Amino acid sequence: ALPIFRSKSVSYHDDFVQRMVSEVSPDLVFCWNYDGSLDRVCSSETIPLIFNELGLLREPNAMGYYSDRKGVNVRSSFATEFTAYLNRVGTYDNCEAVDRLNALEDRYTYRGGARGPNALVLLQVQDDSNVIMGSPYSSMSEYVQHVSDVISASGLKVIVKPHPLDSVPPLPEDVFVADKEDNISDLIAAADVVFTINSSAGFEAALAGKPVYVLGAAPYSGLGFTIDVPDPADLTFIWQTHRTNCACSPALRASILDFAETQYFLSAIQFCEPSVHLARLADTGEQGSQRNHFEPDLESYRQQ
Repeated sequence: ALPIFRSKSVSYHDDFVQRMVSEVSPDLVFCWNYDGSLDRVCSSETIPLIFNELGLLREPNAMGYYSDRKGVNVRSSFATEFTAYLNRVGTYDNCEAVDRLNALEDRYTYRGGARGPNALVLLQVQDDSNVIMGSPYSSMSEYVQHVSDVISASGLKVIVKPHPLDSVPPLPEDVFVADKEDNISDLIAAADVVFTINSSAGFEAALAGKPVYVLGAAPYSGLGFTIDVPDPADLTFIWQTHRTNCACSPALRASILDFAETQYFLSAIQFCEPSVHLARLADTGEQGSQRNHFEPDLESYRQQ
């Protein structure tokens, strides 16, 4: 799967995809996650292709889904479309977005007892496409060791949160390993700083106002609300510069949340409406309030 996710050629898979597309001759193709061979074949045949995947917003927030012509996760157009959105509307005083941000922050408010300062390190599934396409590390062990080494003199307790769907890798002896089933919202709420490669939990922590270090290529990198580490070798300097400080304004976070919820990701209901996906085939240069709109006439025709 690794070459396919990285858009590299695999002869037997390329042949299969080419034969499948030639025999089916589709007018439109949907792909869950990403397939480089399918992307190349559809592009050469000028067949519209839409990529789908779970979005960056997960429970306890409202679930969202990708529907993007460029790809999902790091390949998606999330960052470029947000820039266009921000250029159009600015970080204006959107009262509804601010209210939604306040509600999100409340979900990540620490309500426990006394605690010491800590750094939360989020693990991801090692062979997940998001990690394959966006991680500079060879393993989760290497990633945790690097973070632990860099912040060792900070006095922060390093808490590692394993991913529920992956085994716990070998980890440094001086880190605390949370249980797989521990509530991620509670761990984020209690953290003074969060480290991630490119996870959705890192996105949610940044929206909640936590300083989040992004050590890989993430769909939300470069937006100005995370502390991006372009290369692992840069982490020491960047950590010494920022430490546990978060410079992202609530206005920017509210704009990112508004864009994610109302302009980019599809709700579960929208995801089941074909016309919403068809709308994504249009030029997205001028997105507006109709970005996630579905056409009733098309839905009536589908349901007949």
